[in-house]
Amino acid sequence: QAVLGGLSPTVAPEMAAAPDAQAWEPQHAAVVESQLWEASAATSTFPAPPMASSFPHARPTGVWKPLEAKPPPWPHRRASTKPMTVPPREHREVLAAQRQKLAEQAFALDRNHTRLERDGEAKVHRPVPFLELPAVEPRPLEELRAMLRQAVVSKEGSQPQFALLTGREQEGWHLLCPESYVQQNDTVEVMKASDVRQISVELYRNCKVSVNLLR
Repeated sequence: QAVLGGLSPTVAPEMAAAPDAQAWEPQHAAVVESQLWEASAATSTFPAPPMASSFPHARPTGVWKPLEAKPPPWPHRRASTKPMTVPPREHREVLAAQRQKLAEQAFALDRNHTRLERDGEAKVHRPVPFLELPAVEPRPLEELRAMLRQAVVSKEGSQPQFALLTGREQEGWHLLCPESYVQQNDTVEVMKASDVRQISVELYRNCKVSVNLLR
């Protein structure tokens, strides 16, 4: 009301005669807007914004120019109007296998390039004192394994006991856990040789023990 009090007498009767703003003519709305800005500029220390009349391209009649989609100034690819076709499953599997192979090759190359690099601070390692290299050629690995096997077999009580369970021979060999035999119940703990996480308690009389499995 304070702002409307500063309007000119030519505007106030029009506002009183047409209380509905939608019923005003477009030129009346422009005049009212101009008077409002003039009244607010007279009572405010801030500069008034530019009026609509200072812009010749403005349309006070309420008719807006439709928006126009313009291409961007930078180079771009046109959007495809056709939906993409999904390749068949066999083709996708071949591509996945090729990508997996390339990823393994890249990992191996990167590992070979960085195998001499060390994370963290370097440490000085002194050579072992009085270290002497053997004068003869080292023995092959198969020969050393045979010697170790013979030493285990020849020593009494060093060879583990394996057994097949009666009626469950298809499960394979089971290892008898040492010092797990209970004489009162005639039971023993067995461990599956193919999966050592599977441990069960079985009757000892149902175990077909074989002590010559490593020979």
